[in-house]
Amino acid sequence: MHLLVTAAPFKHDDKRFVQLTLENVSKLIQLKSLLPICMHCKRIRNDEGYWSGVTVYFNERLDVDFSHGICNDCMEKFYPVLKKSKTENY
Repeated sequence: MHLLVTAAPFKHDDKRFVQLTLENVSKLIQLKSLLPICMHCKRIRNDEGYWSGVTVYFNERLDVDFSHGICNDCMEKFYPVLKKSKTENY
């Protein structure tokens, strides 16, 4: 187990105390290692050898939910007609 230890000094009734906070960061440490990722579809291979999407991988390990959008470069590359019509309306 990997722990992040945070110490915060404080006074109470003219006495000095330190509040210690322990946070389990084992999952973050695990994610720090190299991730085997497909160079084409960007799916990630887990420890059992199965491939899953990036959003699924992070959701299972960090309880992270994603919202999806599209960046300007991809809008231009994949939807050039929509990008053009969007800029004409402004």
